[in-house]
Amino acid sequence: MKPRITFFMPSLRFGGAEKNLVYILGNLPEESCPTLLLCKKEGELLSRLSGRVEVLNIGTVNTFFVLLRVFKYFKQKKPDIFVSTFPRFNIINLMAYVLSGRHGKFVAIEQTTPSKVYATACGISHQISARFFLPYLIRIIYLFSNKVIAVSEVVKKDLKEKIGLKKEVEVIYNPVVSEDLSVLMNETVGHSWFLKKNLPIIISSGRIVGAKDYITLVKAFSLVLKKMPVRLVIIGEGEEKERIQELTKDLKISESVLFLPFQRNHYKYLSKADVFVSSSKREGFSNTIVEAMFCGLPVVSTASEGPSEIITDKKNGILVPVGDKNTLAEKIIEVLQSKELSSRISEAGKERSLEFSVEKSVGNYKKVFKEMLNAK
Repeated sequence: MKPRITFFMPSLRFGGAEKNLVYILGNLPEESCPTLLLCKKEGELLSRLSGRVEVLNIGTVNTFFVLLRVFKYFKQKKPDIFVSTFPRFNIINLMAYVLSGRHGKFVAIEQTTPSKVYATACGISHQISARFFLPYLIRIIYLFSNKVIAVSEVVKKDLKEKIGLKKEVEVIYNPVVSEDLSVLMNETVGHSWFLKKNLPIIISSGRIVGAKDYITLVKAFSLVLKKMPVRLVIIGEGEEKERIQELTKDLKISESVLFLPFQRNHYKYLSKADVFVSSSKREGFSNTIVEAMFCGLPVVSTASEGPSEIITDKKNGILVPVGDKNTLAEKIIEVLQSKELSSRISEAGKERSLEFSVEKSVGNYKKVFKEMLNAK
């Protein structure tokens, strides 16, 4: 009988964790029976799923009803392995797993530094919950999982030292670089800024939410614009998009900023820009930094957790303090004006990106699943 491996995700909207999941599901062994349990069957990445993946829709993100329906799923389907991502849902799903009798094995994947979730939580109640209750719940409830996987060493360190989790944590880097990227990055871009490129292009990509701190990026860009003619392209969607768009109008730079929705192929934009900028307040890893590196872009990033693990400052990228618009602007200008610096960190960045291949990452996940199934 084929082993049933079930993955849980709120949705398949465009995001790093969601892209990782699609890669893993698409590369599981043929003898496995993969199922994807979604809170809401929606998102740009649904079309990228392998045809052999069974997709089930819970239909809600309400904590109580997710707990109830996942509990029911455990009772009825009895998956051999259940894989969950994101702290809140890991806690809910582990509770359902324990209450249902702990059939099969449970894998909790941690994508971010949970001790810092409160800093970008929306609303006072969520901030209080994330700061005081989330660490306690993780410290206790994660003990019931069979395996905890962190996407970087800094996430592992946060779980062990800041949260105080008394359980072994394994690090598996995200699957980012695949064979098809070389083809995708060479596709033509139809927008005039790229077709008739007469000005340097700064580019950023990702969810437009508080944690990504696009406010600092836009303010830094306005400072760059005062020193040299340049353009900014932001690819993504999120709850702060309108706020960021309004900020560009307030700063009178909107004509130099292009907002694009999530792209099925954003690699073609990355490969034709001049510098990639990440302004995040916190990152457990950063798929987009690795993607930009692979596409040959010099990267300037805030020295948040994940990027600092990927980038060695001044060797394969540039790191600046979080929230520092002046230093961010200064380093962007430096990269744009120095061909030697840009070329040097681009070449080293490309080499670094190859360490985060889909083949290597998925291979590690397959090894974990095989060991768990054999240990039954």
